[in-house]
Amino acid sequence: PFSLLIISFAVKAQNRDALLTAEGSMMAKSYASAESNYNTYVSSLSALMPTYLKKVATYDTCTPFEKSSMFTGFTFNHEWAQGYCERGQARLKLGKKDSAYSDFEMAIKLDHKYAEAYYEASLIRKERGDKIGSCIYLAKAKMYSDTMKAAKEAYTMGFCWMCGAQNFADGKSSVDLKQYAEAM
Repeated sequence: PFSLLIISFAVKAQNRDALLTAEGSMMAKSYASAESNYNTYVSSLSALMPTYLKKVATYDTCTPFEKSSMFTGFTFNHEWAQGYCERGQARLKLGKKDSAYSDFEMAIKLDHKYAEAYYEASLIRKERGDKIGSCIYLAKAKMYSDTMKAAKEAYTMGFCWMCGAQNFADGKSSVDLKQYAEAM
């Protein structure tokens, strides 16, 4: 048991080192190196991911009472989400938009309140022509981080405001609630 504990700490330290090395590569604008180090970090999580995602899915469907009694001390794993989001940012710099978008979506699954992942995914959604999806994600980014200036501006007086104005200019007086179901 003691040797297993030592191995566990050694693996966690290696994972943390890969994440820190990747972050250093991002700061140095060495995006290929950053992606490689994020790949190392993310692959180290693969064995733990199914159990964690199952727990998150169960947690999301519980009542507040069930959450407090069955999930005492549960928190979303922001560090894992950060690894995916930052790998997505590296991939964006390398022109790999599809894989970057997948990383942002995974970061959101891992931490539902990760504003930066919502913001980055919203930009890709906008570029793909998904205006409403982009605005929903911008609203979530703004909701989860009221200090995210770019999301605030894009949502309130920028892109989303213009989408709403265009919607009404096109003769529509409302937006189908199904389009906003994801935001609820």
